[in-house]
Amino acid sequence: MQRAYQELRKFFRDPDQRPDPQKPRDHGLLTRINAELSRLSTPRRLTLGHFERLTEEAAPNRLAKAAAGAAYGVSPAQVDKIVSRIARTDRSRRQ
Repeated sequence: MQRAYQELRKFFRDPDQRPDPQKPRDHGLLTRINAELSRLSTPRRLTLGHFERLTEEAAPNRLAKAAAGAAYGVSPAQVDKIVSRIARTDRSRRQ
């Protein structure tokens, strides 16, 4: 999940890859996001309902948490907890 979050955050840094609230049914972007999820071997792809909820977010990190959460069937808050826990563990190992 951490890798999916990190890669999706990079993906959403490009303004052309971010959902537009004025286009909650942008099938082209949904297809590109699902292609990225497929490349990352996530267990699920986004549905149109997931995509519509993404249009409520603007920041790449929040979009990545929401998309990764939907792809793994967990909330964005759970993605945040998991990614934060892994980052803390990695930092403590390096010390």
